Amino acid sequence: MLLLALLAGVGIFEANGDVGKVAKPGSVDYDAARGTYRVTGAGTNMWFAEDAFHFMWKKVPGDAMLSADVEFVGEGKNAHRKAVLAVRESLEGGAAYADVAVHGDGMTSLQYRLRTGANTDEVRASAKGPRHVRIERRGDRVMIWAGEEAAGPVTVPLNGPVYIGLGVCSHEADLTETAVFSNVRLEEGRTTAVWRPRITGLAHVGLFVKDQDKAAAFYDQFLGFAEPYSTDLRFVKINERQYLEIFKETAAGSDRLSHVAVETDDAEGLRRYLASRGIKVPDAVPKGKLRNSNFSITDPDGHSLEFVQYEPDGWTVREKGKAMPETRISTRMPHAGILVGVLDPSLRFYHDLLGFQETWRGSRDDKVLNWVNLKVPDGDDYIELMLYDQLPAPGERGTAHHLCLFVDDIEKAKETLAARPGYDRAMEIRTGINRRRQLNLFDPDGTRVELMEPRTIDGKNAPSSKAPPPR
Repeated sequence: MLLLALLAGVGIFEANGDVGKVAKPGSVDYDAARGTYRVTGAGTNMWFAEDAFHFMWKKVPGDAMLSADVEFVGEGKNAHRKAVLAVRESLEGGAAYADVAVHGDGMTSLQYRLRTGANTDEVRASAKGPRHVRIERRGDRVMIWAGEEAAGPVTVPLNGPVYIGLGVCSHEADLTETAVFSNVRLEEGRTTAVWRPRITGLAHVGLFVKDQDKAAAFYDQFLGFAEPYSTDLRFVKINERQYLEIFKETAAGSDRLSHVAVETDDAEGLRRYLASRGIKVPDAVPKGKLRNSNFSITDPDGHSLEFVQYEPDGWTVREKGKAMPETRISTRMPHAGILVGVLDPSLRFYHDLLGFQETWRGSRDDKVLNWVNLKVPDGDDYIELMLYDQLPAPGERGTAHHLCLFVDDIEKAKETLAARPGYDRAMEIRTGINRRRQLNLFDPDGTRVELMEPRTIDGKNAPSSKAPPPR
């Protein structure tokens, strides 16, 4: 239910009212001389599938940006009271929306609901209690800023004109809270801010090997994949958008991981975005061996992270529909694992800079954190951070530096592989800490290939660990 109050003088906004079920009506006090909006609101929460808060809004037809300084009035009762800058599909409590939410305890996040009645999700910013916040909508993408820190963008389909404005939720049914919004600025149309383009999935993993022919025999003959191109560099095609690159080693006993690559829809836009954030990037995006656009940067642990955009005239598109035999043991590579020493720098790199979202943390013993899964911002693939206390020697990192392949039935996959020649190690099915059945294989250079079922053993998600990282 929306209780609407039309005001004669509300600055840049059209109206205000209570959205959702609120026990106490909210209000807005606009000070034209100072240009401030004092918004008071009740409501139990803005979360899950329903919101309850007081909202001051303007209806806009398309792209728009709203920014403001935010300050709560008083100490407040609940640490989760919220002052928000929001973009909503409608004024119903369960509407699709996105907002930048400043909580009473300083936590700031990009909250969003993808469709009416769906549960809310969020991307948390590391900034605590920022004075200035901003939200911008471009088509179906929304991005926020908490001070100078950006979060997002996320894809939130909002149909038709949208309502953009200021809101307050007390997070308590029987009381109201107040926030003052000052230096409020609303711009319709697209701003000149540099956004991060989409990062849609895991594209490929590059591996160093002693003998390319032996490695190819493992991946092609034993695992059943095929090589789509004939070059000095060996390629193993998993599906239309994922593959392995097999390099001849440059030094004996070296790390077997060459690099990890993720796919973007705009390599040049991503280069400009990273440059705007102070990251060293090339002056232009080159074309690689496959005629796709790609460039690389280095993460805090020294891993090379490549960004690739598949071009219409590139070999990846050219070979569409080819080199995908029925013998493939898997048709998807959902993640790659990389060693990480100190967690916080990696989170700043992958989460804060690139927009990856943390989905799960795992521990072998609930005493020390061992794994953190970070999903690409615009897809379902992820990178698994393999935390360590003591870094293994370069030639002993193949268990941690790994790739994962989904199989629907792990028992059937084992039976299929057992019937194929060329692999003399034991094959043992285990249930991982993530509650999914797994089978670990090792290529001739010791790199682990993890076969894993996409579902947990009972359909219930494994709880995320709260153990501290090892360093």
